[in-house]
Amino acid sequence: ARLHPESFAGRSATNKLSDVREALAQEGADALVVSALDEVAYLLNVRGCDVARTPVVLSYALVERTGSTTWFVDQAKLPAEVVAALEAAGVAIRPYSEALAAVASLDGSKKVWMDPERVNFALYEALGADADGRRVSKPSPISAMKAVKNSSELEGMRAAHRRDGAALAAAFADLEGSVSGGERVSEVDVDLLVTGLRASQTGYLDNSFDTIAGYGPNGAMMHYKAEPGSSAVLGTSSLFLLDSGGQYVDGTTDVTR
Repeated sequence: ARLHPESFAGRSATNKLSDVREALAQEGADALVVSALDEVAYLLNVRGCDVARTPVVLSYALVERTGSTTWFVDQAKLPAEVVAALEAAGVAIRPYSEALAAVASLDGSKKVWMDPERVNFALYEALGADADGRRVSKPSPISAMKAVKNSSELEGMRAAHRRDGAALAAAFADLEGSVSGGERVSEVDVDLLVTGLRASQTGYLDNSFDTIAGYGPNGAMMHYKAEPGSSAVLGTSSLFLLDSGGQYVDGTTDVTR
């Protein structure tokens, strides 16, 4: 796991937690269970690589209105700087395996906010079969927070797209020259070319999804992935689809051409 710098996030984890507690107070709830991985990452300003092509950490968070915030995560994944930053923000770190027990042990008088579209069944049931009166089943307030981008996030998105666009422009120029010159260029070659040029850009972390490089009929296949030994060779008699993107420290891209 790594910290997502406030220079890119635009707001500290402390400020975001304060907003969540304000939402809890307005709703009359005492705690919020955060189970969506993107929401945990946003709330705590952390990123990871536990899911392919997605910078999240497998974890849960529990935010109490008048108590502590707890992050349930495999602590072996956390460098000292992440631990120090979260502790400074008032976040306690506990093993991932303790999340269910923590929810189950919440005071029986407390109302617990769970997003029914995002919480898993185990966490939902952890409050007990007779806890319907204690559950606040509404969309997570973090979803709305994430939806409104601040100036730092907007600038990061623009900057990431500028660098990404430069990489794609270089790739297209290379491809145009190679294909028109009669060189043999496969769909896999395109993937390697585009990924390599993205990786040369400042702040590149990973592709945002597996590159879809489809020539001719392959371009009509959903989520097509070219493989060595079976990928088509580009020509000039049909369309070529390139759907690709990058994960950068300051933004994510997804571009179809």
